[in-house]
Amino acid sequence: MKAADATHTSTSTKAPAKDTGQPFFQKDMGGGEPFFAIQRQPQAKTPEFSVNNFVHNFGFFNSQYAVVGPEPATGTLFISHHVFFDFPRSVTKPEQTTFETDFVKSIHDGWSNKHLLTLNEPGFSKYRANVDVTAVPEAKAGDAHTVIHVVKPGAKEKRFRSRVTGQAAPAGSITTHQARMDLRDPTVAEDTKLNEPDFLQDVGNFDFDKADLNTDCQAAIKKIKDFIATIPPAKDPNDCTFSLQFTGRASAEGSVAYNKALSQRRMDSVSKELDGLPGLCLTIGLAAGKEEATTDASFRHVSVGVFRQDSTRPKTDQQNVAAHEFGHMIGLGDEYVDTRPDVPGARAKFFGDKPTHYDPVKDLIGQDAADELKITDSSNIMSRGNTVKRGHYVMFVAAIDAMTRPEIQAATGKPDAKWDVK
Repeated sequence: MKAADATHTSTSTKAPAKDTGQPFFQKDMGGGEPFFAIQRQPQAKTPEFSVNNFVHNFGFFNSQYAVVGPEPATGTLFISHHVFFDFPRSVTKPEQTTFETDFVKSIHDGWSNKHLLTLNEPGFSKYRANVDVTAVPEAKAGDAHTVIHVVKPGAKEKRFRSRVTGQAAPAGSITTHQARMDLRDPTVAEDTKLNEPDFLQDVGNFDFDKADLNTDCQAAIKKIKDFIATIPPAKDPNDCTFSLQFTGRASAEGSVAYNKALSQRRMDSVSKELDGLPGLCLTIGLAAGKEEATTDASFRHVSVGVFRQDSTRPKTDQQNVAAHEFGHMIGLGDEYVDTRPDVPGARAKFFGDKPTHYDPVKDLIGQDAADELKITDSSNIMSRGNTVKRGHYVMFVAAIDAMTRPEIQAATGKPDAKWDVK
């Protein structure tokens, strides 16, 4: 706003001094009262995106951000994952059509618009985007991110256990994954059993080669006790109100036998602190030792799950297997418990452990979002159900970050600006 448009407030009848454009007090030279003058400055325009479309090949999928905004308008992040269906001769044309149609629908319905992406970076305009996820059938295998080999079990055979494996894309191809899927995966939901704790807490990190409870362990045990204290007591004091499940862990140094014994001692130390609490029904423990562990200190812990007797969490679900397997096609790991996998080369997964995508979720979205994905038999899409959590959008956040960050950094000078998931 120009100086001539400024609003002045004064109790003096004398003309004010020259307007400097800043608030000031000036003593009237004729003995009058001081006055206060305000120059209203035009608000600087916050930088906005200079284009209305970003395109990026993220490796596991293609992404396009159609910019609409700033908020309250909402743009769209389009995710397209290209697939090739390899059917055996035993699969009829109608069966092929059903599989393809239901697969595309399962991916879109299972993954689209579950959360809103938001950009709230100081110094840059606010934006938000919906997410639209599409599986695109291709006529050639080399044009597909995932080649799906469809299996048709016999009428009396049990359901084929589907599997997705990653690979380096061959020359002249974009194929990053190979999949083997049951013909029924997109169409017939699979019955699953759930065993999700009402509260999950890691106790640790224990000191190296120790089972004594250090201050970090004591702080974590207090959190468990605080949660248990919120559970309403049973009318009969002899009735139980909660159960506990433990997984003892150790980092990779030392022998298998020694680390199993060490993780058992760690469980015993934690259990000793909780066994005397009123209302405890049952305690289940597994000393997993160093299995699937590294030398990282975070493996020196005990995972503790609290299961309320009055819990309203569902005990069963019906999972769309195609939607679950799609998570693997875009780079996510499993989140269900499987301590002795029957698939060659598969990793063992222990209650309370971190899935393979835990750290990227923590870095890009946050600790709370990552902790929602710890390995349990839950209703999460990468576990036993169909629920897409905030952290499951981590690859989509990474894609929109990669596309937009150069403009944001150029405008603000901040290299660490990032989108969030709501």
